[in-house]
Order: sequence, then C-alpha cells, then structure tokens
Amino acid sequence: MLLYAVDESSAHNVAAASWLEEVLAGDSRVGLPWQTIGAFLRIATHPRVAENPLSGPPLGDT
Repeated sequence: MLLYAVDESSAHNVAAASWLEEVLAGDSRVGLPWQTIGAFLRIATHPRVAENPLSGPPLGDT
C-alpha cells in the first residue's frame, strides 16, 4: 500500500493514497515496523525496481 500511495504512475495510486490518508487522519493508532519502513525505502529508491525511484539529498548533506 505504501508503494502504491507514493507512486503517482500506478493505477492504484489514488485509492491507496486516499486509504492511507484516511487511516493516518483517523482516531486509531497506526504503527509501521522498522522492517517495513526499511523495505519500503529499499524498494522505492531502487532504480531497477521502481519505474520512477524516489530520491533524496545525498548522504552527508545538511
């Protein structure tokens, strides 16, 4: 769901992003294990896996 929610080229993006926003804005607690966050970052930033990989500032930049 996280991958679909951030991938605007995905056919599932609108539904996944809406669901995620609704869940995060709700009254229930939401937790994401570190393993899930790490896997998300690894997949979403890998150029061979993601069509449009996420990127950020180079490490060490402040």
